[in-house]
Amino acid sequence: MYSINCAPAASGKGVQDLVFEFLDVMQEYLIQKQGQKHNFEQIICPGNSSAAAIMNFLMKHWIGMVNETELDIVINALNQDWGDYTTILRQNYQSERITINRVEGGCRTLRNSRMAVSLAGTRDQLIKFFKNTENGLFSRFMIYTFDEAPVFNSVRPDKHKKDYDKIIIESSKSLWAILDEIYKQEINFTLTEEQWTTIESKFDDLVKSNHQRFGSTVSSTVIRMGSMYFRLCMILSVFRHAEEGTITKADLVYKCDFEPNDPAWVPYNETGFTSKTVNGKFILQHTGKDEAWNQTNNMNINPSMDYEVEVYMCQMSGIENQGYGISYNYKDANNSNTFCISSNGYFSITHYSKGVYKDDIAWKESEKVIKGFNKYNKLSIARKGNNLHYFINGTEVASLPAPKYNAEFIGFHIGGVMKVEADYAYAYQKKKVIRLVENYNSFGEKIHLGNNINSGAAEICPVISADEKSLYVTRTFCKENIGGHDDYDIWVSTMNKDSTWGKLKNLGAPLNNRGNNFVIAVSHDNNTLILGNVYNGEGKDMSRGMSFSRWTKNGWSYPKQMKIKNFYNNNAYNEACLAPDGRTILLCVERDDTHGDKDLYFSHLLPDSTWSEPENLGAVVNSYSSETGGFLASDGKTLYFSSAGHPGYGSNDIFMTKRLDDTWKHWSEPKNLGPKINTKAWDVYYTMPASGKYAYMVSEGKENEKADIYKIQQPESVKPEPVMLIHGIVHNSDTKKPMQAVITYYELGSKKILGTANSNAETGAFTFALPKGRKYCFHAQHEGFISVNANKDVTVLDTYKEENIDLYLSPIKTGQSVVLHNIFFVSDEHRILPESFPELDKLHDLLAEHPTMKIEITGHTSINSSGEKYNHNLSTGRAEAVKNYLIMKGISEKRITAKGYGFSKPIYTEKKEELQAKNRRIEFLIISS
Repeated sequence: MYSINCAPAASGKGVQDLVFEFLDVMQEYLIQKQGQKHNFEQIICPGNSSAAAIMNFLMKHWIGMVNETELDIVINALNQDWGDYTTILRQNYQSERITINRVEGGCRTLRNSRMAVSLAGTRDQLIKFFKNTENGLFSRFMIYTFDEAPVFNSVRPDKHKKDYDKIIIESSKSLWAILDEIYKQEINFTLTEEQWTTIESKFDDLVKSNHQRFGSTVSSTVIRMGSMYFRLCMILSVFRHAEEGTITKADLVYKCDFEPNDPAWVPYNETGFTSKTVNGKFILQHTGKDEAWNQTNNMNINPSMDYEVEVYMCQMSGIENQGYGISYNYKDANNSNTFCISSNGYFSITHYSKGVYKDDIAWKESEKVIKGFNKYNKLSIARKGNNLHYFINGTEVASLPAPKYNAEFIGFHIGGVMKVEADYAYAYQKKKVIRLVENYNSFGEKIHLGNNINSGAAEICPVISADEKSLYVTRTFCKENIGGHDDYDIWVSTMNKDSTWGKLKNLGAPLNNRGNNFVIAVSHDNNTLILGNVYNGEGKDMSRGMSFSRWTKNGWSYPKQMKIKNFYNNNAYNEACLAPDGRTILLCVERDDTHGDKDLYFSHLLPDSTWSEPENLGAVVNSYSSETGGFLASDGKTLYFSSAGHPGYGSNDIFMTKRLDDTWKHWSEPKNLGPKINTKAWDVYYTMPASGKYAYMVSEGKENEKADIYKIQQPESVKPEPVMLIHGIVHNSDTKKPMQAVITYYELGSKKILGTANSNAETGAFTFALPKGRKYCFHAQHEGFISVNANKDVTVLDTYKEENIDLYLSPIKTGQSVVLHNIFFVSDEHRILPESFPELDKLHDLLAEHPTMKIEITGHTSINSSGEKYNHNLSTGRAEAVKNYLIMKGISEKRITAKGYGFSKPIYTEKKEELQAKNRRIEFLIISS
């Protein structure tokens, strides 16, 4: 425990000696942790207090240990003016400007120390450092600072020289006395507002007293001491408070007095139970027999850390020996804990685990601390370390080991027939810094999508297509749903030409039935839907899991189960999103290795069309609470998700993180999208098209209003990395009619599949996104046709772009000629470049699959001035090089001929370079199939 030793200073060392002793220890630590030395002489400046310099040093050089956001908060607070307080000081010291500044510095820093103790994160690291220094070094440094007079000799006035030492000693003792009120070894750092005011008043009185007795110069010396003193006080308050972890009333994280603007508690009107808010009270009434009822809410605390929950309740009617009180650690009716009292003076602590009821403390008399009927009782639970402490009207009645985490929901419990009212519910915990995205105030205003999308029902789970042409919505509490009012149905809207959304339409069978139906994701090609739950056949109950449906000429196919290895979900809810490559799915489920409630997991598509066992994204993304509604943007890196566990503004906030590598387990620290997106309510399901210009999300309205869907313009700092969205149609090259095909894309020169898409069976249309940073090759395939290839360079891409590229598949038949688009040679040579090999290997595979096929390889050049002979030889050499490659790979020489045509068979005769580039080509002609 850090405390201040007020013993007289030892002789023989001055403050400078102690400063450098202190810095030497820091130097050793920094060399060990950062591998470099620091020039400490630069931070000991003439006219600047050593203590303040050390404070600045801590801020600037411990970035590797501390959180930058918290440092910014401390620095900003140190530079902040204190408004009215400053005005009062200026009125008192109008003629002493330098004195005013120093008074403000000392008092401001004192106030800042209050702010500092609410910071989280870095304290443990700093405490470990100071615990490892020589015993009492930091305290001894402070003692020398305030008891050694020589440090102030530079400002000592001659006329007060004889009194100077006396002044310094007297002032030091006064300052130490004030500090000792805060840092007595036997008390925790739990000062009330009144105590803070008293301490500030004493400091102010000290300044005024010295100013009156000794004039401005000596007074400024004392004030300078105070400024140094309280800067160090701020540092120590961080260390001490972290070590002791005491929660104060300033750490209020949830406050509900059941007033109109307070967090909403949903009113119920069930058989045997009702609840409602009336005139600032929450009324709970139970008329059932031999049953209990819990109503809980998210009070914005992490129950695995120290916290305190306090409620004020009163039993209005019912049987006096039945209990009411706090329900906590609540997951569902079969998994929760309760702390109850009865109006006849007893209390109990119980838990339910998987439906099994057990007493932790059976009904026990409370020694008359409980007030009876129509009288309010204050019940509170405080976690300290690994134990929970239970209080009734301020008296601790029990202490037990903290239970295993179930959930963060906390609220009210009533057992048996009774009527209870609650006056307030508060929760306290050390506040964490909300880490915000850059330019979080630059979002546009939320745009309600209007009556074509939103209704009196609840619209949730919006899924927007990559091209922003289709919007899938889950609607519940709607009488038009096939499954009825309380079930979920899938509805869809198409964007009009004027960029407005058409009226939602129910998708009908087979996607909607009498179960809960919802779209999890739509593939970038718009031809595959990932659906929640497993469809077990008409008239059968649905089961947990996921399904997929393909678009056919007859509409959406009957959903088939997605087979995920060892899939299970311990939660009643699940969400998922499909990565833009179509080969990875992100799941929001609860499993045995979950960090809290639901976590985000990933699963990869396997060669047999099944999916790998879900793996956890890790503790950077997943919190102690529930992660919901993940959405991976078209760049394949930027993940948006809703969380109740990361620091935010309400019950669920939306965050953004970036994937750092291909393991899918390393992510950047999630950042909150800020108060324009996140509210006190439930903010979830953030989704966007490939452009990233607008995002769509769900937000709850005012109390008793259902969830609606909104659209909002995003600042550049929140958009995903730009992509190129490729649109096209697959055609039969003979008939020119559209056709279904599988489109696969790779990095040029590689065989590793980066993504797949399917063209529409009816229209032949396809869409996929190419993230920046690569040259891509993509080709379409269909059985009985020769795959056709194209390429696109997206190594540099500054903004989102769209491009149309149609693909033509050629039937395998004699006389069919096909251009090989992705064959590259050294300029003016017939040496094949390595990025051509994947294309040539596909031609090899075609010949291997059709052992009787014979082909002719033909080479062609652009129309140029190099002469007919030169171009004939070049094209012939290139055709021969392709033939030799296929022979080397095992194709019989008898099946391949090669011929060069120079520029005698151009596709284009215009001399534009982009057209002449297309004349430089390799083709193959099927001589016999």
